[in-house]
Amino acid sequence: MTGTDPGPSAGLRRVIAPVTAIWRDPARRARDRELVFGELFRVEREADGMAFGRAERDGYPGVVEAAALATRTPEPTHRVAVSRSHALSGGE
Repeated sequence: MTGTDPGPSAGLRRVIAPVTAIWRDPARRARDRELVFGELFRVEREADGMAFGRAERDGYPGVVEAAALATRTPEPTHRVAVSRSHALSGGE
């Protein structure tokens, strides 16, 4: 990845971790917001295991751990409409 070339990792990704932080910078000095499982993040570039981009829901910019994102995932089948809920894995 050189100059303004975004590289092959740019594009829309879905969060595959239960919760992941949106950091202000790659050093992870300040957590600004969080993304939850199933949310979309538009990756502009990736380096050193971190993805730089914006949350698709509100355009909020930041850095996310690349391992928490995936390009090919099924569409979510459920949407939580309360302020808090349990996150279960598997077929629970």
